Amino acid sequence: MQPLHLACLGGFTECCKKLLFYGVDVNAKDNNDRTPLHCAACSGNVNCLELLMSQAGDFNCIDKLGRNPLHYAAGHTNFRCVMSLVTAGSNVNKPDTKACTPLHYAAASDLDAKCVEHLLRNRGNASKRDKQGYSAVHYASANGHKLAIEMLLDVSANDLLNRSSGSPCVTPLHLAAFHGHKPALEVLIKSFNDLEVRDDRGRTPLDLASFQGHVECVECLLNHNAMF
Repeated sequence: MQPLHLACLGGFTECCKKLLFYGVDVNAKDNNDRTPLHCAACSGNVNCLELLMSQAGDFNCIDKLGRNPLHYAAGHTNFRCVMSLVTAGSNVNKPDTKACTPLHYAAASDLDAKCVEHLLRNRGNASKRDKQGYSAVHYASANGHKLAIEMLLDVSANDLLNRSSGSPCVTPLHLAAFHGHKPALEVLIKSFNDLEVRDDRGRTPLDLASFQGHVECVECLLNHNAMF
C-alpha cells in the first residue's frame, strides 16, 4: 500500500489533501489492485471518499477480486459511502469474481438494512445469484438479518425463493434454521409453501435446526406444522 491508501484507511482527510496536492496518483493500485477509493469505502470515511472522487478517483475501478468500492462500502455497512458512490454513478449490480454484487454483501452484513434499502431503491437487482446460485436473500438468511429479508422478499418473493435449475438445494429456510436465526425463520416461513423442502443430502430445515440444537427454531418449525 502507498501513503494515500493508508491515509484513506485511517480516515485522515487532511493527509489525503496534502498527498494529492503534491501529486500522488489518486488511482494508484496496491498489490491487490485496490485503489485509495477502495480503502476509503472500507474505512467508511465519506469525506476522504468524496475528496478522491472530486480529484477524478475512479469509483468503478475493480480490484483482483472484481470488486469496486461500492462492494466494500456495502459489505462494511458504510451507509454514507454507499449513498455517495451510488449518487456518483457506481455500478450497483457489478458482479465480482464470485458473481456477488454489492447487494449480496449488504444483505450479509447490514443489520438495520439501510444499505440494502438504498441499493434496492437505486435499481439493485435482488434476483442476481452468485456462482453457487445464492441470491441476496440467502446471504441475509444465513446471517439472520430479518429486515433485509423482508425488504428483499417484498421486491420479488417468487423469484427469490424459486428453485430453478441453477439454484442451490440449500434454501434460505435451511440457512436460517441451520444458523439458529428464529426471527429470520419466522419471516421466511410466511413465504415458503413447503417446510419439508430438502437439501442435496435430503435434510429438511427441521433436520438442520435439530442437528444444531437450535431449540427455538425447532419449536418455530413444529408450530408451523413442519413434518418430522
